[in-house]
Amino acid sequence: MSIFDKYDLHDVDETFKMPDKPPQGLTLVVGTSGSGKSTILRNWGMKAIQRDSITPIYKLFKSEDECESLLMSCGLRSIPCWRRSLSQLSNGERHRAEIALGMSNGETMFDEFSSVVDRNTARSLSIAMRKHYDRHGMESMVIATCHMDVEDWLTPDNIYNTDQQEWVIKKASGFDLLFHLESNPPQSKIGFVSKSITI
Repeated sequence: MSIFDKYDLHDVDETFKMPDKPPQGLTLVVGTSGSGKSTILRNWGMKAIQRDSITPIYKLFKSEDECESLLMSCGLRSIPCWRRSLSQLSNGERHRAEIALGMSNGETMFDEFSSVVDRNTARSLSIAMRKHYDRHGMESMVIATCHMDVEDWLTPDNIYNTDQQEWVIKKASGFDLLFHLESNPPQSKIGFVSKSITI
């Protein structure tokens, strides 16, 4: 007997709406673990990235000045860490270093953002990401996270809530769910709709 025969899976619905990627702006995909954030990013073109885990971190940047600027802005302010490789860092240190390296390499999609750092560090990372996006005049950037608090620090242009399967827009009073995309598409956004997929 299969292990799955022990469970009633007949009423389990594994389909959800796959939103189209907004053509512009900093987009935040937010929701609980397992709600489809990574699936959405892969559908939008995110590739798995293999980073050099042997070379000292500071040698992975284009210059030492860039290394200092990005690592500082991402909250990795322990200077001795810069001489270590990614494999020698703690999970939180490595996360900050990889965010900085991603910005250095021009990456535009970041998954599991701030998942392994304290909230003060998450705030620093969020502010650094927003400044980086604005300073470089980037056409688009996508950040996925399970932490709702980064919305206030990132000030994203577009927000998709995977738990509600709804786009969210920002009002003067804060972030409010305003519509189901299929029944009431936003007039101010062009080119992104939803489609159902099975995972």
